Amino acid sequence: MSVSVILSQFEALVNKMELVGSRLCNKRIRPTADQLNDFQNLHTRFKATLANFDNGVQKLLAIGSPAAEDLLLADRIRAAKDSAPITSPILTTLKRNLILIFMGPKTFELDSKQVKARNKQTEGRCKTLRSQHSHVVLMWAMALQPSIWKTSVGMNEKTFDFLIRDLSDERMNQIPPHISEIMLSLAGEESMSTSDSFALFAEKVSKDTVELQPALKRRRTTGIEAHSTVFEAVNEKHMLSSMNTESHVEQHTANNIPKIQQNRRKEI
Repeated sequence: MSVSVILSQFEALVNKMELVGSRLCNKRIRPTADQLNDFQNLHTRFKATLANFDNGVQKLLAIGSPAAEDLLLADRIRAAKDSAPITSPILTTLKRNLILIFMGPKTFELDSKQVKARNKQTEGRCKTLRSQHSHVVLMWAMALQPSIWKTSVGMNEKTFDFLIRDLSDERMNQIPPHISEIMLSLAGEESMSTSDSFALFAEKVSKDTVELQPALKRRRTTGIEAHSTVFEAVNEKHMLSSMNTESHVEQHTANNIPKIQQNRRKEI
């Protein structure tokens, strides 16, 4: 719903309230006992509703109008859901951001106060991003370099808060298969395998990658065994790789047995 429509409805509501308010002050009205009870109940609801209105308007006034640069950043992040094909630089940015978002900034005892303060701000922003829908996290991680958003040096708090509010309801129509490959790659890294929040995020992304595929592609993948977790898929991938290696060695040995036997006969 546009701001103009909301503003028009708000104006009509205020005009109606002013009219009803003047009628309530009329000394000629004589409500019955039941009507007085109704007035009491409506008054309770009215106060709660008015408090919500007041809170909403106060927030709008405090936030103000977004800057042109903020709107451009929001559009840039939204455009990530239509990125096709996913280029190598985008995949690199995605991986760096996901590691930062789910593992947080690296901290050291010898860090200066300024570095510790920046890391604290980064951790707070990472926590906020982790609480968003997985699609919002993906779009954000594909669109912005970590240096742009992780501290107020690249993005002030007002811009960060605006982007989180503005993008919270955005969803991707389709998730490219490359994204699932990145999830598997990260899940296989020792540092990320300890993150429960990343495990949950990766499962949601992998599930949506399949569910948002066109119907024809889904039919083609019917019969492929699904894994309950991304980490199970990683473990099976390692097991299959090991089995393939063993099979290759066995086949190589079998192929060379006749040659070995022939050489032994020559020696005899």
